[in-house]
Amino acid sequence: PAEKAAAEAAAAAAEASEAFGRGKKIRVEVIPAAEFWAAEDYHQDFYKTNTALYKFYRANCGRDRYLDAVWGTDAEGFKAQDVPEALMQRVEFGKKKSAAAAAAAAA
Repeated sequence: PAEKAAAEAAAAAAEASEAFGRGKKIRVEVIPAAEFWAAEDYHQDFYKTNTALYKFYRANCGRDRYLDAVWGTDAEGFKAQDVPEALMQRVEFGKKKSAAAAAAAAA
């Protein structure tokens, strides 16, 4: 009950903040929580206790490259309300870049 109320309050606060644009509705389905099992101790704060392994993972998982490709490396001054428009601009840029690459490969 308390978790459901907290989830609903968080969704309402996000919508009220207009972080995703003025008048934009946020659709969130709040469902009963499933059973939760805490991870073993050696998983806790993995990035702190296994720094070298974590850095290896981060370097090779592709997450940072993906974020750089989508958002660029300089997101300073970026505001949450800019996310939808900026994301669509990045998606359109990616489509144009892919189309240009395909055209070049076909030539």
